[in-house]
Amino acid sequence: MNILAQSLAGGFFLGISYAVLSAGLALTVNVVEIINLSHGAFYLMGAYLAYSASSFPGLSLLFLAASAAGPALLGLFIARTLVNPLRKDHFSIAVGTLGLAILFEQAADLLWGDRALSVHPGAPLGEILGVKIYPWHAGEILLSGAVFILFFLLPRTKLGLAMRVLAEDEEMAESVGINTNAVRATAFSLSCALASVAGFVSAPGLVLTPTAGRMPLIFALVIVILAGTRRLLPVAALSLGLGMVTFGLALATSAYVEYILLLTAVLVVVSVRRGGLFTLKIERDY
Repeated sequence: MNILAQSLAGGFFLGISYAVLSAGLALTVNVVEIINLSHGAFYLMGAYLAYSASSFPGLSLLFLAASAAGPALLGLFIARTLVNPLRKDHFSIAVGTLGLAILFEQAADLLWGDRALSVHPGAPLGEILGVKIYPWHAGEILLSGAVFILFFLLPRTKLGLAMRVLAEDEEMAESVGINTNAVRATAFSLSCALASVAGFVSAPGLVLTPTAGRMPLIFALVIVILAGTRRLLPVAALSLGLGMVTFGLALATSAYVEYILLLTAVLVVVSVRRGGLFTLKIERDY
């Protein structure tokens, strides 16, 4: 019972991390209409900031704020200088964002070294069904709640409405006076911040190396492909399910079997439904 509870809890918290990361990637795909291959690098950036914060316990909240603000500003800069000018050239965007990911990995190697690092989880807050609950678990739950509130309120704001119109029809967005470049840059910036904060909060459950952002990116891509990009609930549900399945497979089999099964599932779904399992069919009357 204790082993089962530990496995379910581990998969649940892994799924929360995937959900926040995938929500940011879905925002980029839906609004900006690109696949950001440096998304996992922003996740890694937040995790390394958490490692640095562990040396200054009294400044944890300041580092958390920096993990959101820094990548958001960097994402805004990247959007204005790389994403917006090259957005319609998908090959250039893929190469450019992949280059950014490699650049971030090299920077991490330079700043923190290539050895595996870990963040101390701190003292447990308590136990539930024999499962120890640590502060970072509570942080993940709070973060996921904040993200759901954000995505619930965002469509009710002027910015959220502009994102929705842009995602539906770029020409219509421009015809009603929406600054599409600014909206795309804001969406890209927000997605970078979400990835980084997810990495910061999840850091105690990770093994940090300069290339540790690659697998989270692959999992986020799998989730976005399977769930689609237009609704958050399928992304969250699939993230939690995938977290539990992958955690269980990692315990029962090797990581290679896990990756093969995941990618096989993606190929099957894409061959049947190109837009994902939960994609809505949008009908236009114009």
